[in-house]
Amino acid sequence: MQNKINKYGLRPLKKDIRDFKLSGVFARFDLSKLPDEFVVGQSEILDQQETDYCTAFSTCAASAIQENKTLNPYWSFAVSKKISGDVDAWGQDLRTAIRVHTEYGAIENMINLGRDIVNYPILYKEAEGHKKQSYFSVDGPYDHFDNCRVALYQNQDKKRFIITGCLWRTSWTGADKGIIPEQYEKNGFGHAFVFAGWVKFGDKTYLKAQLSNGQDIGLNGNFFFSREIVNKEFKFGSFLFVDLDPENIKKQQWNFWIKLLNFIKNLWRK
Repeated sequence: MQNKINKYGLRPLKKDIRDFKLSGVFARFDLSKLPDEFVVGQSEILDQQETDYCTAFSTCAASAIQENKTLNPYWSFAVSKKISGDVDAWGQDLRTAIRVHTEYGAIENMINLGRDIVNYPILYKEAEGHKKQSYFSVDGPYDHFDNCRVALYQNQDKKRFIITGCLWRTSWTGADKGIIPEQYEKNGFGHAFVFAGWVKFGDKTYLKAQLSNGQDIGLNGNFFFSREIVNKEFKFGSFLFVDLDPENIKKQQWNFWIKLLNFIKNLWRK
């Protein structure tokens, strides 16, 4: 079991102030109103096997839970390589993987013709029916653990998973009942997956992660992260697919240009 996940596929992500922020759309939430446990649901757990396609598997899982369909991560990964222009480079970052779904969509046909989109038939028309309008980064006034819980709970009516990832430690793969231990090795490799909710074991709360490495690891393919680990280790970005009306999107875009103008003004003053 320890070698079940042995290749990274998630690249570090540069911060981009153009990302839409959830805090710009949703009002501050009273944490006392969060239930002890909450799970959005669970899409089909697939197995990426020995590939570096974890970003595509996680984004497809986030789209699939909303549509109640199985979507093809192999095609999505190939399209992400078309976007980034580096077919032979290992792995992908979350923002590029997510852009596949907002710019192209997804397909249901589970053909696997590798990482180069030129190997696939023209499927863009089919993909358009699965396009997402936009994506937002998970932020807010709390620590990242609670910002994730609020984001999941406030978006429960739309069945939105959080697309995220961290440095996966080899020892975690064999974690008892999928509960990630507080003590672990320093080195790991980038691995993408989704947060689907949170649960309690004893008196401690854990965010529930659904992986794409089959159901014979963790708790039927799911793992559980404590507040301490989430706040310390999750540095590759956290996003949701959010379809908003055009006026809300314009508001976010306007806020971006205001922030950019203020940044330039501050540089000029220095």
